[in-house]
Amino acid sequence: MLGLAAVYLGLLMMLPWLSSREPPRPRDRTDLAYWLISPLFTGPIARASTLGAYGLLGFARGQVVRDDFCLLPSACEALRLLGAAQLPLALLLADLLGYLSHRARHHLFWRFHALHHAPRDLRASSAARMHPIDEIADALFIGLILLVAGFDWWTLAALGPITLLYTLITHADVPWAFGPLGRVLVSPRMHRWHHDRGRGADAAVNFAGIFALWDVLFGTFYLPDAGPAEVGTDEEAPRSLWAQLVAPFDQR
Repeated sequence: MLGLAAVYLGLLMMLPWLSSREPPRPRDRTDLAYWLISPLFTGPIARASTLGAYGLLGFARGQVVRDDFCLLPSACEALRLLGAAQLPLALLLADLLGYLSHRARHHLFWRFHALHHAPRDLRASSAARMHPIDEIADALFIGLILLVAGFDWWTLAALGPITLLYTLITHADVPWAFGPLGRVLVSPRMHRWHHDRGRGADAAVNFAGIFALWDVLFGTFYLPDAGPAEVGTDEEAPRSLWAQLVAPFDQR
């Protein structure tokens, strides 16, 4: 519940970038609907899937799955000694895994991930616009590896709100590049280049969610002195929420 409160408080604080002088449009209302779908629907399914997969790994190894279950006891014990320092370490590793997941989903799950790239007026309200299949695949990949690595569930639970709130910043319609920190932390201008119109599934720049250093290390960092002229995809997403959710399953 505290995580949800943090997410919605952050959303409220970003209202200056969410608001528009234009009358509300169907797309605006649909984007905001994802801020309910993601934490209230997709999130619980992703967590249940991650814990279920982790339990199955333990069962396959003949271990008893209990509240204090740990697949690799030595790793869990080592991380437990770190105390609160687990969180920044987990955040760093989770963002690296997110970078890898993001690149993979551009090719393996583009039908679903395209929904996130569709907005042609990218703003903070677009941050949570993700198809549940796309979001669950990402969360399952990251969460399962972190659990196997020995991080406790409470550490993982704290990552969700932190990551989601940071996406508010990176998707905001502002020209910030963060100066010298722009090669360490993902800035709104940097992320807008990932949404550059025309790149689509072939986007080859700026996959990191929080730490730009992953793009720097893997050669995908791109940050010119100005933002892209246009964002979005050539193919416009359906207007209604239901149509957006079922569109990836249409094989025509």
